[in-house]
Amino acid sequence: MADSQLAYLYFFLLLLPLSLIALLFLLARPVKIPIKNRHVFVIGGSSGISLALAHRAASKGASCVSILARSADKLEEAKRAIQLASGVDVEVWYPILPLS
Repeated sequence: MADSQLAYLYFFLLLLPLSLIALLFLLARPVKIPIKNRHVFVIGGSSGISLALAHRAASKGASCVSILARSADKLEEAKRAIQLASGVDVEVWYPILPLS
């Protein structure tokens, strides 16, 4: 009798988390936040995925895109590329003091 009760307990402990995961998977909806006419601030926006995100925000109608990164040279290059591609105003932010 104790073995059957233990089997039910294990089944319940396994079934509950799996059913919650399935419920979250079925009810999950993507969140859509409109970017048009908003100011978008991207950290690490001088290269990689963050630069692509800054380009995408500018092309989707952001009123201004601000990018922050460590390298001033790369930031200026990214700023020119975004402005040429979209015409959106781009602000650059970089630390004045060296990061170590």
